[in-house]
Amino acid sequence: MKTPLMVLCSAALLSTAAIAQTDETSSRSDKKDMFANLDADSDGQLSKDEVASHSGLADSFTMIDRNSDGYISKGEFRRNVRSKPDR
Repeated sequence: MKTPLMVLCSAALLSTAAIAQTDETSSRSDKKDMFANLDADSDGQLSKDEVASHSGLADSFTMIDRNSDGYISKGEFRRNVRSKPDR
C-alpha cells in the first residue's frame, strides 16, 4: 500500500515542477516579446518615448532605469518588469 502512495506523491511533485518550469520559461518569453515590441528602433534599449504608450512602464521609468542613463536596458527590464499581472 505504501508503494502506490509513494508513486502517486512522486508523480504529483514531478508534475508540479514541470508546470513551474513551463511558467518560468513562458514568463521569460513573454518579457522578451514585450521588450521587442516596445523597442521600436531595435537598439536593444527602451527610451521614454518608446514606453510612453505603456502606462505602467512610463510611470515607473525612473525606478526601472537603475543606472539613470535615460534608457531601460534588457537587463533592467528583465529584473523589474512582470510579464503578466499577478492573479
